Amino acid sequence: MLDFSKPTNRVLRGGYFLYLRTFVPLFGCLFCGDSETHAYIYESLVHYPEAHELAERMRGAGARDVRVAPLLGGCMCIHRATKC
Repeated sequence: MLDFSKPTNRVLRGGYFLYLRTFVPLFGCLFCGDSETHAYIYESLVHYPEAHELAERMRGAGARDVRVAPLLGGCMCIHRATKC
């Protein structure tokens, strides 16, 4: 599963969240004519579990061999597991 994630580095996380709150709606307005086009990403990510927590939830649901591969400094992650 490839999904947005939260960088563990506080400085990177702050910059990333600033980008999502400020520039993503601006780009949505410029390129799609609607600032809300992708603005939901910030709000949903604030409430989304961190990568290690999501991995634990997967294990709790019975997944085996759970692996997490952070990308782009942790802004995105690949979670991989085996279905039981």
